[in-house]
Amino acid sequence: MPRNYPVEPDAAERRSHAERVVWAALQELPDEAVVISQFRVVDDRGVLREADFVVLIPDVGVGVVEVKGGLVWAVDGEWISRDSRGRDHSIKDPMFQAQKAGFAIRDFVTGQGVAWPSWVPVVILPDTRLRADFAPPDSKRGDWIDGRAHLAARLSAAVHTGEDLDADELVAVMERRLPRPSPRQKAELAARRADTITRDQYPILRALRSTNRILVTGGPARTGGRHAAPHREPSRRPHHHRPRPGLPHACRRGLRGGQPPAGRRGARRRPEVPDAPGRAPRRRRSPRARRAPRPRGRRARRRCAWTRAG
Repeated sequence: MPRNYPVEPDAAERRSHAERVVWAALQELPDEAVVISQFRVVDDRGVLREADFVVLIPDVGVGVVEVKGGLVWAVDGEWISRDSRGRDHSIKDPMFQAQKAGFAIRDFVTGQGVAWPSWVPVVILPDTRLRADFAPPDSKRGDWIDGRAHLAARLSAAVHTGEDLDADELVAVMERRLPRPSPRQKAELAARRADTITRDQYPILRALRSTNRILVTGGPARTGGRHAAPHREPSRRPHHHRPRPGLPHACRRGLRGGQPPAGRRGARRRPEVPDAPGRAPRRRRSPRARRAPRPRGRRARRRCAWTRAG
């Protein structure tokens, strides 16, 4: 079984059924072989190229493989693929894709100071049977593999150049081309990211000082409360500005004795606490009684009518 990079096909990637079939067939390659799946690289023109498989076989050769599923044929230079539902789709020239991806990989590896061995572009059509007289002008007939029988052996024969290659060195360049940060660098990056997030959240935290409600939009579901609620600061408004249920402030200001009529809100009063012997009685006044607003509205004036009558 060869070495695979990645070890198993990623389920998150949108792999076609033909690519999964070819990957399973390539597991019959020898143990010293290397299979790199979906290798992406940018060419000298800034165009992103992708090779479905890059196969490295020591003492055999290198193959850049392009896989096309379904029934594939060409009409007047236009390539068409028919899927399992019978619908036709226009596709790119598979051999042209393999050649462009191979040239981009060669330029990238040689740019890293590593020699790139001789390579062969290969097209695999697992669901198509080519005609016996098929002879493309831009490649050899052996570079086109149709069907699924003995796929690994036919691929080894197609990429055979007899050149000795160092697979480990090529894998080190292709799979570890970016330096890995040290633990200290990771911690610094995490702290810098936390500072950036806090700086972005500062306008929200500042708005929460003057309001009790806020609407967070533009993010995934249930992310606003999780990010804003833990950082909310306590309200700095004075205690006497907080609303309290009961009678209006003017009604409480007029209470000097007796109980309000039964059935009204705020009928219960705070029980009187006896003062200590030998000490003058304390005058109990609420802080908000000093700045009691005038009752507004017809309903508020009716509720205070009994205080004015008394």
